[in-house]
Amino acid sequence: MEPSGGSGASSLKPVMVAFDDYAQVCFEVERLATRVVIYMPGAPDPWSGSLVYVTPDRVSELDVTMLGAVRHLRQLGRDASWLSEHFDRDSSVSP
Repeated sequence: MEPSGGSGASSLKPVMVAFDDYAQVCFEVERLATRVVIYMPGAPDPWSGSLVYVTPDRVSELDVTMLGAVRHLRQLGRDASWLSEHFDRDSSVSP
């Protein structure tokens, strides 16, 4: 089956993905039956990155717009204080 093309970057949802000992600001592309399709952006160029498929328990929503998340990545993570609330409420991810 070929990809349908989707609706582009505007449909990507900013999320935090927890890995074994770190977390990364990413974008949720789609939810499958047992996995979540995640775009892991690069920094400072968020339009260059990788796709990974993770279990839903590793993904948590961020209270930020897509543009806000992109700005954070382009600034190489500077001004990350808005993420401290996320780390405080998600004990599975440590800063």
